[in-house]
Amino acid sequence: MDNRRKKVLIVLCVGGGILVWRLYVVGTKYLPHGAQASPVAVDPSSAPGPTMAIDTRIPAVNSILEGRLAMQRTIAEKPWGRNPFDRIKRKAAAATPGIEATIEPPRAAPPAPTIELTGVSHSGDVWLAAINGAILRAGDSVEGGFTLRRVTGDSVTLESQGWGYRYKLGRAPPRIWKLGESNAE
Repeated sequence: MDNRRKKVLIVLCVGGGILVWRLYVVGTKYLPHGAQASPVAVDPSSAPGPTMAIDTRIPAVNSILEGRLAMQRTIAEKPWGRNPFDRIKRKAAAATPGIEATIEPPRAAPPAPTIELTGVSHSGDVWLAAINGAILRAGDSVEGGFTLRRVTGDSVTLESQGWGYRYKLGRAPPRIWKLGESNAE
């Protein structure tokens, strides 16, 4: 055998050995292993759920499993399924121990005033609005405790009790939003 063939054979043998070793390492690391725990015989008639068995030797795991099974039974009994807001209530109650958390629905906006917006104009830097036959500027009061907050080229914005009302020229109903929300203006 000549020297060249010997070198090729040595490289192939060493490379093949490294390849086999690497495949073994990857296979043992990423492929699933057989169960290494000793099997526990469970009486199927005493099992609480159809697929879960409780091992009596581990009390901490039992309490977790029993809690999960109780939650699953509760969810199955409700006609609508799981309440998506339940976790929010539990987190709020856990944050303040001793105080029961209640989530209040948002307050309704006061009824929008019926105004007649007939036009807007500006005199220098000051925008003016013709509302119900009167000429008003930002900061003036409108009927029912509403304050004129902003006048633009085609709309006016009123404010009352933390709510904003935007009236546009040519449109009757206003756009209503809670002040402080990011999508307000």
